[in-house]
Amino acid sequence: MKKSTVVKLYNELDNKEILKKGLPRIINIKGNAEYIFYDLCIKYNDILNSDILDHFISISIFLSSLDDNLERKRLLNSIYDIFDNDYLVSNMDFNIILENIEYIMGTMFSKVFDVYDEEEEKYYISEIIIELSKGLSKSKDYDINKIYNHDLNVIFSRFFSVLEDLNNTKIPNGEYYNQTLIDRVKAFLDIIFSKEIYELDDYKYGVVLDMASTIEDINELSKLKKKIVFYSRLTDEDFEVNLDNSVDTLTGISIKLLKEGKSKMLKFPENSSNNK
Repeated sequence: MKKSTVVKLYNELDNKEILKKGLPRIINIKGNAEYIFYDLCIKYNDILNSDILDHFISISIFLSSLDDNLERKRLLNSIYDIFDNDYLVSNMDFNIILENIEYIMGTMFSKVFDVYDEEEEKYYISEIIIELSKGLSKSKDYDINKIYNHDLNVIFSRFFSVLEDLNNTKIPNGEYYNQTLIDRVKAFLDIIFSKEIYELDDYKYGVVLDMASTIEDINELSKLKKKIVFYSRLTDEDFEVNLDNSVDTLTGISIKLLKEGKSKMLKFPENSSNNK
């Protein structure tokens, strides 16, 4: 990063000590990342702290590594959408969102997507983050009294379960492999961030997270969303029993209900004592 840019940024920031202390890390910012980093710091000067500065460094470096200018702009706008969302920024767990976005940027997806090179791999990483941003942006429509009801760590844990399981996604005949994987990510995020589903009580929402993160068939995920809304007014017990009964995929909820003797589909006959 050029010294002149550092001085210019220093003069414009409110909290100048953050920049001074961050200089050893800023050394890694090179090329186009310099301008992206500068713009992020200026645009979000009012919320800038040491942690956010570190995230801006990582985000800037990743964005500058994208050769596709259009994709870079789309991803940058998605990052803006996250930081422009007061509900997210004011959340005590906002740093969790940034940490997980940074983690996605550093994850290797070459063994997940069918890609030819690193640039194509980064394209799909970018697409995942863009879809995540779209999901998070729905928080603007939530009931203010319910927006912080669920643990972001749990949500991201389930999200990463989906990403780790993408290779097992059911690919319909004639469908493009990579796009189907992205469609599964979209379907999962659409379910868990839908207003009527996100505003469920924490127990029901946990049931949804378990089932939606396990189902590998996009068509079944689409049907699941409708069933969740349909059964949402039931008691917690009836909700999970009926929801589990509506899908063919074995989930953690399926096993739980089997152990409790409540499963409608999983019914194993008792072992016969007739041992020969």
